[in-house]
Amino acid sequence: MSASITVTPLAETAILPGDIIISDESVAVSHSAICVGGNSIRDAAGNVLPDNAIAHAISGAPVLGKLEDFGKDKATVHRANPDLSLVDTAMLYRVSQAMAPKVQYGTNYASLVFGSASFGAGAKTWLDDMRNRYINGEFTTKDDQGKMANLVCSQFVVLIVQLALGEAHKSFIKLDARYTLPKTLRTYLTTVGSNWRVVGPFRTRFLTLGDTKM
Repeated sequence: MSASITVTPLAETAILPGDIIISDESVAVSHSAICVGGNSIRDAAGNVLPDNAIAHAISGAPVLGKLEDFGKDKATVHRANPDLSLVDTAMLYRVSQAMAPKVQYGTNYASLVFGSASFGAGAKTWLDDMRNRYINGEFTTKDDQGKMANLVCSQFVVLIVQLALGEAHKSFIKLDARYTLPKTLRTYLTTVGSNWRVVGPFRTRFLTLGDTKM
């Protein structure tokens, strides 16, 4: 008897706008992204975005890209609980489109490690500043006045969610984006009371064990 065994990841069609993807490494230098598009959504120039387009900040890759641009083979998909509404996902898309031309990948991981990611007064002040910059069509960080926003992936993901959903939303991420590493974001999303849930693994490749002969 022979059998072909295939380990199947979460299907691409099962990944929805608003889903946050975080690579499975436990180290600081891992990666995160947020799905912001699907169903052939068009960007501001009228171009059709790939289904399940993601927004992420990563060296050498576009800020908006396809799922396969994620760059990590093994990751986990997190989803708001309850699911985001169409209005919510439309806002995520609008915010990501506004930020995309103004964001470049940051390399300031060291500064993130020594700060607290708790959502205190400093985090709220910074978020208010970023919200004003979003409304006024500009993005700079406080440390880089006049320059494009210099953000690492987890900062970018958290800021998109915070600007799009607002603090009154059940799935608003209560973290200080300035000091949020991917592993910090993972811990938050899997904590009871975060109003997020794990929906499955994300794999860029299928793992096939092949024929088993008995």
